[in-house]
Amino acid sequence: MSRHTGDPGTFGVAVFFLFFVAVFVHPIFLPTGSAWAEESPVRKPIDVKQLSAVVRDAGQSDRARIKVAGILVKSSDPKALEPVFEVIRAPQESPMLRAAIVRTLDRAAQKTRATKFLAELLSDGKQADEVRAAAAASLGALGAMEGRPALKHYCSDPAPTLRLSACTALLELGGTEAERTELFIKILADGAQPGNTRADAAHQLGMRKDPAALAPLSTVLAEESVEIPEPKNPGDYFASRAA
Repeated sequence: MSRHTGDPGTFGVAVFFLFFVAVFVHPIFLPTGSAWAEESPVRKPIDVKQLSAVVRDAGQSDRARIKVAGILVKSSDPKALEPVFEVIRAPQESPMLRAAIVRTLDRAAQKTRATKFLAELLSDGKQADEVRAAAAASLGALGAMEGRPALKHYCSDPAPTLRLSACTALLELGGTEAERTELFIKILADGAQPGNTRADAAHQLGMRKDPAALAPLSTVLAEESVEIPEPKNPGDYFASRAA
């Protein structure tokens, strides 16, 4: 029977070294198909061709197509936006689906192309109101300052959904205090808008304490309750609401 005759200390060091190599060094040399490679934080590029086929496929559920559109718009690949634009333009697709896909463009990586497309869509009178309203909303979310003239124009559109979306988008883009007050007043005075939307506008005007808001606030206050006296200044308005 053989026995180890070497130095015990040296043997221990050798064992530790082999253990270190096996645990910490060996995985570096594993093939790319291994479990270690799968845990790499590097994100693979998307398959634009495959995803484009899904978003164009009317046989897919709306939810799946919207989700895929959301992936495509975040890509910097020049071909990624084409299928999204194509579906949005397609008249045979439901306005609800197209509007939902338009809203994914508010996170577009290719901001310049998306902004140009949205501005054209907003100005296209042949499109459904909800599609154009979604275009206005996405312009605001993108921070597309070049869309301000068109948005300002459509703040007075006959379609309630479109004019509200345009006004809201303008508010997202900023502007002077006077301009923002004017937009809130416009929303507040729009009787075609939902009550909660007008109430939010009234709240914003109250917080701003702009004397220009006194008249419209007084008008709405009188409509809601005849028991509350008409305020003579913004301070009285806040006091009456707190009472």
